[in-house]
Order: sequence, then C-alpha cells, then structure tokens
Amino acid sequence: MKKGISPLIATIVLIALTVAIGAMIVGWGRSYVQQKSECLGYELNILRGIVDTTNNKVILTVENTGTKTIDSNIDRDRFEFIVDIAGSLVSCKIGSSNICNISFVPFSIRPGDIVNLEISFNSSYLNSMRSGYFRIRGCDRISNDYIKI
Repeated sequence: MKKGISPLIATIVLIALTVAIGAMIVGWGRSYVQQKSECLGYELNILRGIVDTTNNKVILTVENTGTKTIDSNIDRDRFEFIVDIAGSLVSCKIGSSNICNISFVPFSIRPGDIVNLEISFNSSYLNSMRSGYFRIRGCDRISNDYIKI
C-alpha cells in the first residue's frame, strides 16, 4: 500500500498557500496605489520654448495645470527634465549635471502659475536636443512633450 499526504492536509496546505499569495498581492497593490495617489495632482503644460544658442539654454514657459505645488526645495531631488539628445534620454536636474541642468533659482509653481524655467546645456549637446518633458521621479511624466524645432 502506498502512503501519501491525506486529502485534509493537502487542502490545508493549498488554502495556506492561497492566503499567503493573496496577502503578497494585497501588500504590493497597497504600496502601488499609495505611490500613484501621491503623484496625482502633478501636471505641467509646456506652453512654449525658446532656444538660446548664445547662452546654451532652453527657456520653457510652463503652466502648472495640476492641483499640487511644485517646490524646488521640496522636490529638488525628484524634479527632472528628461531630454532626448540624439536618441538618448538624459535627466536634467536642479543644480549640476555633466550635460544639462535646471537653473536653480528657488521656485514654487503653484496651481495656475505660469513661469519660465531655464534648462542649461553644455554647448555640444544643445544642438543635438530633439525633445523633452518634465517628470517627478517616482511619478513618471507630468508634462506634455517639448519638441525643439
């Protein structure tokens, strides 16, 4: 006669496994929803851009069409302008970068505000720039695309 596990033990193991998998999915889902809800309300509309080749910068006029204020002191490490330079995506941040950076002038862009933001480039990269958009790291894209013409 062959011995195996009883049907009762097998049922208990399957139920425990199902509950454990369900708990993992609920935990992941909760953190995912929490992260996404923190990102709601961040939205910028790039109205226009001016390429200043003399000073190696792009001046973007943006409107905060969201419901949250973007503050350079609070969002300093998360606020980025993602730029396509000759097919490669590069992150321009507030402060310094080898390729580009968002000029640091303490700013606070409240909902409804229209402001100019300057993105400075090393001279060789400005000519290779194709397009770009703003994002808050962890929230992904928060603006429409700026296309350099």
